[in-house]
Amino acid sequence: MFEEIYQRQSNVGLKIPNSILVIGCGGVGAWVSIFFAMVGVKNITLIDHDSIEVHNLNRLPFTIESVGKPKVEVLKDFIKTIRPSTSIISLNTRFEEIEEVLPPMYDVVIECTDNVKTQNIVRKWCRRNGVKLVEAHYDFNPELNDWTITVTYFKDPSKIPDAWAVDEEITGYTITPSYVVPAVLVASIVVHVVVKELDQINISSRSINEVLLKNSL
Repeated sequence: MFEEIYQRQSNVGLKIPNSILVIGCGGVGAWVSIFFAMVGVKNITLIDHDSIEVHNLNRLPFTIESVGKPKVEVLKDFIKTIRPSTSIISLNTRFEEIEEVLPPMYDVVIECTDNVKTQNIVRKWCRRNGVKLVEAHYDFNPELNDWTITVTYFKDPSKIPDAWAVDEEITGYTITPSYVVPAVLVASIVVHVVVKELDQINISSRSINEVLLKNSL
């Protein structure tokens, strides 16, 4: 049965990681985790300290009964319904609280948080441990009336910068307009970049309209 599921992707040159770590399991991180499970990643570790809130449900495939439950547990249960054989470790905590004891056993880390301090710690951890890193985020730009997306892939861990050149006191985004498409789009780009082993990718604060229309004129 397992081979039959992946038959139609077996001859398209996908390099499926054996093990990934997803840090931040909100809109982007949840879909990243689901999509990686769907393409056949066997081992997934999820890290997030937060719980599902009702406003999360406009961009996540979870039920109303999930509200109030830890994001990592809800996500783990969902993935298990579609890929029961996937091994999933769910850690309901902050990355910075466990990073010193976290084993560097991952092929790639996907960082999807909205916390600058965490982002800086993740960069340093990946470079120190020689683990590839993808940073994936989006935000709403009211001037453009569109979402801007950022996907940065550090295929060579030695080239990961130490930190963002911004104030670490900025702890995260405020609640901004959002819906399912920006989260799914960013997650799709992340998975494609990794499984196709593309070279260093840096999509920096590009609007969705710009990304979609760039080559259509």
